[in-house]
Amino acid sequence: MSHKVKYLIRAENLYIRKGKTVTQIAKLLGIATQTISRWKKEENWDQRRKDFLRSSIAIADTLKDAVSKLVQKLNKKKLDPKEADAIVKMVRAIKALDPDADVISAALIVLDELLHYLKEKDKQAAEMLDRHVPKFSDYLWEKYGHK
Repeated sequence: MSHKVKYLIRAENLYIRKGKTVTQIAKLLGIATQTISRWKKEENWDQRRKDFLRSSIAIADTLKDAVSKLVQKLNKKKLDPKEADAIVKMVRAIKALDPDADVISAALIVLDELLHYLKEKDKQAAEMLDRHVPKFSDYLWEKYGHK
């Protein structure tokens, strides 16, 4: 894949899926605003953004953002069972809506199940895992998510 195509794909994702402006994208990628504007026109990004916002992937992305915010909140306190349950339910919904989220979904579901198991068998290990899950979740979102 050429360098130009990689930038085009990244710019397209930032505009359509992340709602960034042409100016913001140009600054983020270090590309001329005129180039981004031309790509936007040639590739019909405005219509594609509208279509995206009505799609199931948009719903999945919204859920991913909600999970990420909840996980960040958990960095500051102990894991609340209701919040853990909410994360698992949102992750399952994301998986159903966005098949590309399988890696993240599977990892978070497994970690949640492990945490429940450890709370019964080894409270010290559960506490340690509880401290690391939010950071690991952030790592997964950065590596596999649509950020």
